[in-house]
Amino acid sequence: MWVRAETDEEIRAHAAALTGVAGEWSLFDETHGFHIDGVDAATAILPRGWETRLVAVANDQTENVATGVRFTGWCLDPHDLCVAKLCAHRDKDRAFVLALIRHGLVSPEGLLERLDAVHSDHSQQVEAARRWILEEGRRPTDIVPGLVVPDEFFEPLPSEELEAWEGR
Repeated sequence: MWVRAETDEEIRAHAAALTGVAGEWSLFDETHGFHIDGVDAATAILPRGWETRLVAVANDQTENVATGVRFTGWCLDPHDLCVAKLCAHRDKDRAFVLALIRHGLVSPEGLLERLDAVHSDHSQQVEAARRWILEEGRRPTDIVPGLVVPDEFFEPLPSEELEAWEGR
């Protein structure tokens, strides 16, 4: 099944419906252990070109067991998702980004590159995100109280790279 929205209003309506059916505290969340937030292009600050980097998710778990129809979910590329989360500047989002860095799913360098592709209307959010990534000597546990990240999972950017990015 493919749902296509033609207008921004239809997109917002579909996003709200998705959140209502599969959002936090829904039966879907309770059953599957995760929830889905329906969003539209105005919800998040994303780098230019994010649409070309969407990741398709389709497997046995996305198949309707009654009909055999396999659905495809289109998800943000991990670096694009992290840029949006860092621009939102919430503790829970920074913790999420740290977890992805820690597990090697995104890199600080990749995040900095994607931040360069965010529209200049969002320069304050981009600069806050850049400072968060580049801050030298600050441990992840200082950023998110209670978060325990072993030393071997977090390596700061080499000083030459920090200086190059800070001097831009």
